[in-house]
Amino acid sequence: MTIQQESRRSMYMSATDYLESRSEITGNLPEFLKNFNEFKARTADINRISELQNFDKTGLAKEKSQLQNVLIIMVKENSLKLNAFAKLTNNIALSEEVKFTKSKLSKAADTILKDFAQMVHDKAEQNLNSLGAYGITQETQSVLQNAINAYTIAIARPRLGQREKSEATKELLELFKKTEVLLDKIDAAINVTVTSNPQFHSGYFGVRKVIVTGTGTLILKGAATENNGMPLKGAKFTFVQNDGMKMGGNGANAEIVKRTAEKGNFYVKNMPEGIYTVIVTKTGYKEKTVSVSVAPGEMATVNVELEKV
Repeated sequence: MTIQQESRRSMYMSATDYLESRSEITGNLPEFLKNFNEFKARTADINRISELQNFDKTGLAKEKSQLQNVLIIMVKENSLKLNAFAKLTNNIALSEEVKFTKSKLSKAADTILKDFAQMVHDKAEQNLNSLGAYGITQETQSVLQNAINAYTIAIARPRLGQREKSEATKELLELFKKTEVLLDKIDAAINVTVTSNPQFHSGYFGVRKVIVTGTGTLILKGAATENNGMPLKGAKFTFVQNDGMKMGGNGANAEIVKRTAEKGNFYVKNMPEGIYTVIVTKTGYKEKTVSVSVAPGEMATVNVELEKV
């Protein structure tokens, strides 16, 4: 949520408290009750979406790291056992296929590690009748497969979380638009009291003011990788602000364009806060569009995987 949105949300809640405590005045205002009830419902939706938007994926990342460590240990142990079997039975091809060091497994990208683990499992499955003496059984195979499945799910979770956050950002924009329409109607009803109850009228519009607090330099980090996790140099990121805040002075939304450096990333400083549509392109790869929100005091990130055409 941007600082303007946060300030507006705070105003909504203050206005709600003010009006609810004066129901004896508002009860007879034209069309007030219907609009006010809907206004409160939309404000509750904004609060709910805000919580989802600010969802912290640290727990998911920690869980993935734990599952990764467990999987590396299991694959390393089974690899050693399979290697012993291969050498003692002169199966040179199998020995080369399942030769995984802890270092190689630790440095592998998420999906590559999963593939390595699955390979060790499948090769053991093919020779399972001969591996009992080496400590590989149907039971140990099931344990390994369960670890692979759990890790595969954990890989996807942070991405799903980011996608949900992006959807929440879009929904939040629509909710603010709808709430502003309702607030305008409430304002119109309150204006009926300008003469009959000037104290109530001025009190409401005093609470109704939006006070924007907080300033600061905005920083964003972007990164582009291939599906295998390798960084992509020269990927073009085009940022278009789409929350109604104009970056240019000509009445049109200006663009910020950045390209990834050698290590596949870049930084943007002094970026106006707001919600942006980000279009990522690179020759030979499919175009991708994502959304990102930047706010004061926060490091916004845009991490994108590009697929080859």
